[in-house]
Amino acid sequence: MLTRRFGDFATAEDAVQEALLAAATQWPTEGLPANPRGWLIQVATAG
Repeated sequence: MLTRRFGDFATAEDAVQEALLAAATQWPTEGLPANPRGWLIQVATAG
């Protein structure tokens, strides 16, 4: 999904890594979102 959106694997991989980093810093303090997968995809595509 993200590879199609960004056009290449390296850019999609960077977006996923940034989303995972955001999750690692936000989720422990703000709690797990109702839809973690959707949250990760939304954050990865927003960046």
